[in-house]
Amino acid sequence: MEKNRVEPYSDCVFSIVATLLVIELKLPDTGTVFHSLGVIAPKLLVFVLSFLIVSMYWVAHHSLFNYIAKVNRNLLWLNNLNLLSVIFLPFPASVWGSHPLDPHAVILYGGALTLANITLSLMWFYITEHPELAKDTLTARVARRARWLHLTPIVAYVFAMFISYWLPYLSAAIFLVVPGFYIVPNPLFQHITRASNVAEPPLHDLRKK
Repeated sequence: MEKNRVEPYSDCVFSIVATLLVIELKLPDTGTVFHSLGVIAPKLLVFVLSFLIVSMYWVAHHSLFNYIAKVNRNLLWLNNLNLLSVIFLPFPASVWGSHPLDPHAVILYGGALTLANITLSLMWFYITEHPELAKDTLTARVARRARWLHLTPIVAYVFAMFISYWLPYLSAAIFLVVPGFYIVPNPLFQHITRASNVAEPPLHDLRKK
C-alpha cells in the first residue's frame, strides 16, 4: 500500500496533540496577573517541555517515514499505536503540571514518554525486519543507529521515574535533557547521525543474500 495517506493523518494527530497541551493553561481568578502566572508556573514549564517532546517525536516520526517506501496493514497499526501513545501525553502533562512534586505524577508522565518511545522503536524494528517496505536509503547502519537513538531515552525515563520519590527536581531535569540532546546541536548526536563515508547496500539487498 502507498504511504501517501499515512503521513498527513499522522501530522494532523501531532498538531492536535500540540494544541491540546495549552488547554490546561488558565489563570486563576484571584490576585494580580503576575501572581497568577507564578501560581501556574509549573503548568507553564510542563507545557513548554511537553511541546518540545511532542515536537521531538514528530521529527522522529517524520525521519522514520523518510526511509519508508510503502506500508502494509501491520505497519499501519503500529503507526496507530504510536499515535495513541502520543495523543495520551496531554493527560499526564496536565497531571504533572498540577502536582509537580508528586512522584506518582512524575511516574505517570515518564511512563507515557516511555510508551511513546517503545511504540516508535517497534516501528523501526518492524521496518528493519521487513526491508521490502523500505527505500534504498535504509541501510543496516542507519537502522541500527536509529533503534539505538529511540531506545536509549527509555533508560533515562525509567531512571527519572525511579528517583522521583526522593529527587523530583532531578527527574524533571532528566525529562528536559532528553529532548535537549536531540534538539540542540551537539558532537555526539552529529556523530551518531553522520552519514558513513563507506558505501553500504540497501537493507533489502542484504536480506536477499
